Amino acid sequence: MLPGPRSGARHRAELFLVSAPTPALVARHARELCAALDGDLASIARTLASRTPGNARLAVIADSAPTLREKLGIAAQAIEAGTAGKGPVQLAPGCLFGQGPFPEAKIALLFAGQGAQRVGLLREAYDEIPTFREALDRLDEALGPEVHERIGGTLRSFLHPAAKTPEAEARLTETQVCQPAMAAVALALHAFLGKLGVRGDVFLGHSLGEFAAAAAAGMMSPEDCVRLVAARGLAMMALPLADRGAMLSAATDVETAREAARAASAHGTVVVANVNHPGQTVLSGETLALRAAAQWLEGRSIAVTWLDVSHAFHSPLVAGIADTMRGIASALPLRQPPGAVLSAAKALPYPADPEEVRQIFVEHATAPVDFVSTLRAAAGLGARLFVQVGAGSVVASFAKATLPARERPVCVSLASREEDGLATLATAVGGPSSGRSDRRSRSGPPPQENPCPRRTRTASSPSSGSRSKSSTRTRASWNNRRQRSRDAASRSPSQKR
Repeated sequence: MLPGPRSGARHRAELFLVSAPTPALVARHARELCAALDGDLASIARTLASRTPGNARLAVIADSAPTLREKLGIAAQAIEAGTAGKGPVQLAPGCLFGQGPFPEAKIALLFAGQGAQRVGLLREAYDEIPTFREALDRLDEALGPEVHERIGGTLRSFLHPAAKTPEAEARLTETQVCQPAMAAVALALHAFLGKLGVRGDVFLGHSLGEFAAAAAAGMMSPEDCVRLVAARGLAMMALPLADRGAMLSAATDVETAREAARAASAHGTVVVANVNHPGQTVLSGETLALRAAAQWLEGRSIAVTWLDVSHAFHSPLVAGIADTMRGIASALPLRQPPGAVLSAAKALPYPADPEEVRQIFVEHATAPVDFVSTLRAAAGLGARLFVQVGAGSVVASFAKATLPARERPVCVSLASREEDGLATLATAVGGPSSGRSDRRSRSGPPPQENPCPRRTRTASSPSSGSRSKSSTRTRASWNNRRQRSRDAASRSPSQKR
C-alpha cells in the first residue's frame, strides 16, 4: 500500500492574488488583507482568485498566515515606496508584482525530456490535485496490460513505489519506463493547466519532450503520445548494441563542442546532440570516444557533466529504431493543431502534411536538438510568457540563458523535482497572473472554483494499476467555512467580478 498523507508534512502553498486599478490601492488592499487573515487560507486564496484582475496585480505564494503577512507587508512597502516599478518583478521569494497595461503576450509551453525523473516525482501533485491524478491514471491505463507487462509494471509503480531505493531509481531511468513516465507526467500537468483555463499558443519540447508538446497542442491525443513513446523506448532497449553509448553536457558553445567531437572521432562516434543554450552543449556517442572528448574539454578547463541516461540519444547509435518508428507513426492519427508546434531539429513549425510530420518523428531519435534556435523561433512568433510543463526547471533555465529578458518577461516552471508544498506550482500560476492580460474569457472554459481541494485518500497498490478512490473531505462544515473566508477576503475591497 502507498503511504497516505504524512504527519508533519509540509503545508501546501496557496496563491493569493490581490489586484486593483492602481498600485496604491493594491498596497492598501495588501495591508487590509493582513488584518483580515482570520479565515481558512485556501478559501481566502480561492475567493481572491475569483475576482476580475485589475491593472495593478500582486501575486503572493505562502503556506502559512505568518508567511503571508510578512510577504504582504514587504510588497505593500515596496509598492508605496515606488521601488516595485511596473514589473513583472519579484519583490521577495514568492512575491510578484506587475502593473499594466498588459499586452496580449503569447504563451509558450516548454516540455522537458529525460533527466528530471526521480522516484516520488510529483507525489504531492498526485495526492492534492484531482485533475493531475485522474489524467496520470488515465494515461497509465492507456498503455494497457501488455505494455505494462513488457516494461515491468505500471507507470505509477515506477514513479511512486512503496520505497525509494537505488534499485527503484535505476528502474525508472530505463528508457522504456522513463519515456512514457515523463510524457505522462507532463501531459497530466498540462491537463491541470487546461482546468485553470490556460491555453498555450506555441509548443516546443526538448528531446523526448517534443512528443508531449505535439500532444498538448492537439496534434495527437495524449493517450497516443504515451503509447508512442513507450513503443519507442522498448524499441531502443531491443537494439542489439554492445555499447549503448553515453551523453555528457559541456559548459561551452556549440563550435567548441564540435571541435571536441572531431578530436575524439578516432576513438569512435561522437556527435553534438543538443544545443541547450549558448553556453551549454551536449555530446552523444560511443562511450570510449565520449571519454576522449571529455578529456579534451577538461584539458581546456571546460566543465563536463555526465548525464544519467540509458542510451546515446540523438546519435547514430539509435538509428536502428527507424523501421519500428516508421511502422508506429504510419498508423498514428494526426490532426492539424490550432497552435504552433516547433520542431527542435529544424527550429521551424511542424508542417501541415501528416506524412512530413511522421517522417520528423522517425528521424527524431538521431536528429540533433537545436533548442537555442527553437527558443528564438518561439520568441519570433510572439511568445513572451514561457512556462515549463513538467518536473524541474532545466528547460526554463535554457530559455533564460538564451533569450534576453525583454523577450521572456515571465519564465517559470510548473513543478519542482522535490516536494515543496506545491509552491513552485503556485509561483508558476502567479507569475503570468501578475504580468499578462486576462485571457480566460477567450481561452476555453473558465477556471474551476477549486481545482486543488484538500482531501485525504485511500491509496491502492501501484503495482495493481487500479485507480485510487477518492475519500470524503476532511474539513467539516465546508460551506460555512467557505462563507467565512469570503467575508475575510471581502474586507480587502479589491475589484469585484
